Amino acid sequence: MVKYNLFLSVLLLSYSWGSQGVLVKGAQWNMGEKETLLFFDVHNDSRFIEQEKQELDSLVKIVKRYSQTAVILEKYFDHRVKPLHILIEEGPHQRSHEIIMSSLAKYLAQEEPLPFVIIENIEQRSASAAVVDLIEDFTPGFISKFTYNYRASSTQKSNYNSVTFQDELDEYSLIDLYLDEAYSSSCDKVKEIHEEKMDITKYFYDKIVEEVIKNSIPLHEALPSLLKRLGQTEVPSYLKTLEKLIHTTFSCLLDLYVLHRVISIPATHKIMLIAGADHSRYVQSRIMGRLDAEEISGFGDYRVEKDTVHVLSPEELSSLITL
Repeated sequence: MVKYNLFLSVLLLSYSWGSQGVLVKGAQWNMGEKETLLFFDVHNDSRFIEQEKQELDSLVKIVKRYSQTAVILEKYFDHRVKPLHILIEEGPHQRSHEIIMSSLAKYLAQEEPLPFVIIENIEQRSASAAVVDLIEDFTPGFISKFTYNYRASSTQKSNYNSVTFQDELDEYSLIDLYLDEAYSSSCDKVKEIHEEKMDITKYFYDKIVEEVIKNSIPLHEALPSLLKRLGQTEVPSYLKTLEKLIHTTFSCLLDLYVLHRVISIPATHKIMLIAGADHSRYVQSRIMGRLDAEEISGFGDYRVEKDTVHVLSPEELSSLITL
């Protein structure tokens, strides 16, 4: 029980899967010839609503300029240029205006093809995110609250009306399969980092299964139907526990997924990660902190124990995303 409570207190410090947010920290780290830009996004902070759309506009312009400059350098100066490979934790559009996490890929795709720019959605949580949303936001008539009817990952969509706990367990197996394959081809240092995180992840996954069995939760019943059948006023406490366990487990899985994607992209590309601050912090501490990387430049600050008050300016973004 002590171990369980300790992990919950550490891993649930920033509890949100919403997509809205702003970039509060950016840094370039080099591992030899491999260049990696890490951007920390803080979700669901009402102080930054005004900056969200402006930040999206700025980033779109900066990435387009990177593409245009790369074309000129290659065509007229025979200069070897690194494609900008953007890894983004893409989420649903939840506000009246558009923001980086939900709209960057769409805006860049309008200029198709955009030379020397690759954008990849790293979000792997669909069923698990839908389950957490439903339990967290349950009220009578709660389904009508959502401005979108599904949660999407890079590979699938999970409809709020039909998602089940079995879908969430299947999603775990799917992500775990990729992680196993990535682990098998990793060096010893990366395997050590992987094993540390999977020990925590599997601990929480076992707790999910334990709660499901103990409370005789039907795996194949649509979650909205289950919630309505259990009561119209509030969610039972064991489902609230499950919500936190699921969030923590799948956040750990995403940390590892992102870590392996960053490592696997070759040094011939410039890597740019845009993800929730805690995911980016994990990548920074595990890859950069333990694999002999060097910080070249950085702006902003993010610490769990400190309120974030600084949003990266267009000038700071531009100075990091350069050829």
